[in-house]
Amino acid sequence: MLPFVDVEIHRKFSLFLPKCATPIPIFGKQDSAVIDPFTDTKCPHDWKVSGYGNATGVSPKPGYMAIWKDCINEGSHKKYVMDIPLEQVDPSWATQVCTYGWGMGIPFGTAFPGYIDMLAIRPTGIRVARYRGMITPEFQKIVGENYLKMWTAIQNNSYVLSLGENRLTVEYLAQFERWY
Repeated sequence: MLPFVDVEIHRKFSLFLPKCATPIPIFGKQDSAVIDPFTDTKCPHDWKVSGYGNATGVSPKPGYMAIWKDCINEGSHKKYVMDIPLEQVDPSWATQVCTYGWGMGIPFGTAFPGYIDMLAIRPTGIRVARYRGMITPEFQKIVGENYLKMWTAIQNNSYVLSLGENRLTVEYLAQFERWY
């Protein structure tokens, strides 16, 4: 297992994109960071839990680098390759790890590895699957464009108006939501 170098990191940063005149503010809580043994660099890491409360449980997603059951490493998945793009394993995981990488100071458009440890819970026991995937410049561009669309929609009020027909109703409902 990789040692954690940071745990539960609150990040508030600005994302500077080539097509955006103003920086996009981002706030999040990153689970942790690890040192990648292949590059000797600090990389974003996140935990996932799947199968809890499910009668049959779950199997890990394909593409894991290693899997442990009862503290025994059972090896990698047959589809694992060293520099697999993380979005091929799970695009939502890749988006989250991409954002964490930017928050750690990795420049937009620079490829970097990210890690996910998934607890796959079944009635027969728990397995921990470790994923190491690359956050590619191409995927970062997609994530950046999505942040830009979201920020533009917030700035021009089209996001608020998309939540409901009546702006006052939306603002009233938003009072009971925790925005942080």
